[in-house]
Amino acid sequence: MLLFPLFLTLVSVQSTTSVCSHLPSGLCFVDCTTQDEYKVVCENTDGNQLQSDLQIFAGLNVSFALHIWNSPAIERLGGTSFLDVQYSLVELDMQNVDNLEMFPEVKSLMVLRRLTIQNAPKLKYFPVELLPQSIESIELRRTGIVEFYAANTGEQRFPNMTRFRIHDQTIHFLDQYFITFPNLTTIEILDCHVDIGRMDSNPQPFTTQKALKRLLITNNTFESTDVDFHVFIFRQIINSMVVNNDTEIEISNNAFPIGKQALKNFDLLQPIRRLSLRGSYFENYITLENIFANFNNLVELDLGHTGLPIYKLGIFRGLPNLEILRLDGNELRDIEDRDFFDGLLAKNFSYLDLSDNSLKTNPWGYENWARNLMHYDLGGNTISRPLFTNKSQFFPKLKFISQARNKRISLMSANYLSMAQVEIIDLSCNDYMDITKDYFNGLPPTLKMLNLSFCPRKESHRVLIEKDAFVGFPTIRELYMNRAFIRANFFNKLKKMSDASAKALRVLHLAYNKIAFLHGKGVYFTPFTGLEYLDLEYNMLQSTGSGAFSPLKSLRRLNLAHNALFSIGPRDFTGLDNLEDLDISANKLLLIDKGAFDMLPSLTALFVHDNSLAESSMPLKIFGDGKGRNLVHLSIGNLPVGCVDPQLFNRFRNLRWVYLNDSIPMFAEMDPKLDTLQQIARAPLHEWADLQMCPSKWNGDKVMDYSTSFVRVLVADRNQTVYQDLYLHFNTCFSGIRNIKDKVLNTLCRSV
Repeated sequence: MLLFPLFLTLVSVQSTTSVCSHLPSGLCFVDCTTQDEYKVVCENTDGNQLQSDLQIFAGLNVSFALHIWNSPAIERLGGTSFLDVQYSLVELDMQNVDNLEMFPEVKSLMVLRRLTIQNAPKLKYFPVELLPQSIESIELRRTGIVEFYAANTGEQRFPNMTRFRIHDQTIHFLDQYFITFPNLTTIEILDCHVDIGRMDSNPQPFTTQKALKRLLITNNTFESTDVDFHVFIFRQIINSMVVNNDTEIEISNNAFPIGKQALKNFDLLQPIRRLSLRGSYFENYITLENIFANFNNLVELDLGHTGLPIYKLGIFRGLPNLEILRLDGNELRDIEDRDFFDGLLAKNFSYLDLSDNSLKTNPWGYENWARNLMHYDLGGNTISRPLFTNKSQFFPKLKFISQARNKRISLMSANYLSMAQVEIIDLSCNDYMDITKDYFNGLPPTLKMLNLSFCPRKESHRVLIEKDAFVGFPTIRELYMNRAFIRANFFNKLKKMSDASAKALRVLHLAYNKIAFLHGKGVYFTPFTGLEYLDLEYNMLQSTGSGAFSPLKSLRRLNLAHNALFSIGPRDFTGLDNLEDLDISANKLLLIDKGAFDMLPSLTALFVHDNSLAESSMPLKIFGDGKGRNLVHLSIGNLPVGCVDPQLFNRFRNLRWVYLNDSIPMFAEMDPKLDTLQQIARAPLHEWADLQMCPSKWNGDKVMDYSTSFVRVLVADRNQTVYQDLYLHFNTCFSGIRNIKDKVLNTLCRSV
């Protein structure tokens, strides 16, 4: 077979490229840069092409994962499909296989560990007898499989199976399905419609043979309006549990009512380590009496948004190992004048979330429960009075304190001074009017981040910042003052902090303000030589002026998005030798001078989308010869151009990600072993991209129609999810951008 030596040749140069080779059909490529196993990604393939491509692995001593995406031609995958890789294939991932009707015959895959099937609505039946003994993890998402039934459970055993995950589909269980997997330790059921009418004959639907490490039943809809029936199902779940002191249980956001009947056998859970009942609701205070008695191993307890009816003390009595307690969103009232945590014996109690309740002051009894507290969230209450006057000594280990959204109108930094280890103070979304030096002078020297941002409000609600407000400002790393409606003269006030404080500042967020100009060759930023990230998004900048940011020698990220910039001059970014990420998107840009980014040798990410740039300001024309060679990310979505010039990828040889309309990422599969014409023939643009490559002259006179290109578009699927293996092409999941566009990155990386 001629393919065999070709494959070996490609493997030998794996360090030079993230894509080692396309397979014969051109619909699959091999990523062989990972150390442990190769990854084969196929798109728009069918069973015959897939089988032919997999022949290249016959006889090779390698392990690989196979990812099949967007392949409507696949209706079934029989055993012969995997004949040549039965000792090599360790993971099979199938996504958007709309016409898959038969469960793939993977029984012969002797080393298969992970199986994932997503978006396969015609797949109705899941015969466990087709699974290999080696299987460790199964995930099903948006398939047509409803029944989970194991025939001959006494004979079918899968000793390596440890994780079973079902997501976003209708389900019901017959018999005790999970005992088919004797070593199963993780069950996850998320966002499903559960037909509990088919479960009522089974008193223990989630029984396992081995103690669970994790049970996750969250965000599901249970098909019944009968409250008693919901109680019955909740009790069935509890009765099913086989647990030990390593078990974590989350039964959250299923709208279960929790009463005495539901908790009849709740003490079966006493050995567990973590418990979440978030989003369920307790019927009355009697329900809570001694509910957690003898939960001696419990480390984390989440009772957020459960409508806790607090009328008696001692609810948390005992719990000697409790470290984390979440009680947010419970409308807790009248607990300030008594010891809410009476009898709590936890020695290492370090995390308390009381946010979004109705507290007016800090709960009593801190001398008993706050001595080891490190994280204390009181956001979203109505605590308007100073909170810690003469009481801060009871929080000697506190590192994080939030009093965000508390309608506070003033601040005395001295109230926090005795918190000898505090690092983060979040005071955002309050109603401060006059910011004076009392806000800052006296903050603990350990402080690293201070958030004084405001929530959206009327512009008439201006904040007055005194001229000497920053005299005595501490040496912190991060300052947030978004939506304070500050103007350019704010920088004159900011510069009155000490030189040590100015040099210590690394992150400065001033988004959603009224800053309209930054001229004068950097006079606004002279002392801030250590600044690494400056956020000026959503201000009123029309221009920046030559060298406006030049003193910021350490700056790595600059966000100027959503301003009113009209043009970018050739020296606007002078001096920013270390700048890596620049966002000038969503401005009014018509013109970017040639060479405007040439003095940015470290630039790896440039966002210019949502502007009205002239043709002369397109990316290929604004960089000088040989410049922009480090560019990896380029966002050009919604520019007045209907196609992408293929020379973009020849010019910027490190370019890997181009963001198109609606933030669709286009990955450039640059294969140096193929010439341009070969690459064009290999990888057509995805049909969902709604974008074409520009016609271009080739060899001086021949006009080529670049209706296809050597790029591959990776887009969100029809249900607004993202290929879970998107990161295969960029191992750190866009870490090069370091979240400069959080709304894009969070979407792309959330399922990785």
